[in-house]
Amino acid sequence: KNDKCLAGSCKPGLLDKCDDGNPCTKGVCNKQTGCVQNFSDFTGCSGGTTSKECPIGQCQGGACYAKPNQLCQTKVKVDVCGSQPAQGLCTAAGKCVPKSSPKAIGCKKACAGLCFNCLGFEICVEF
Repeated sequence: KNDKCLAGSCKPGLLDKCDDGNPCTKGVCNKQTGCVQNFSDFTGCSGGTTSKECPIGQCQGGACYAKPNQLCQTKVKVDVCGSQPAQGLCTAAGKCVPKSSPKAIGCKKACAGLCFNCLGFEICVEF
């Protein structure tokens, strides 16, 4: 881990010049050019575009992206005032997309204007 590239070969040292600190690259020592960073595609990572909803990452092209199609939990609005948890799938951008939308709660009473449902209470705004 704490090796450095010196005269085209890795030598023990206190400064790891081949490690750039990126979990999605692997530094190797090249005799002609010194340290070279190779991509570690499809290895696990965190950070980058991963989010709290989609924390499991996957390396691609030297960057960390949320692993797509992992199960996640999000919230979906069901009325003007409330939302409920819903299971979803992650996109590569780290967004949790619900698999299905819960049924919206509609008003049960007749209303000549707009009817809003808020946490089970119906509010009718007539014009």
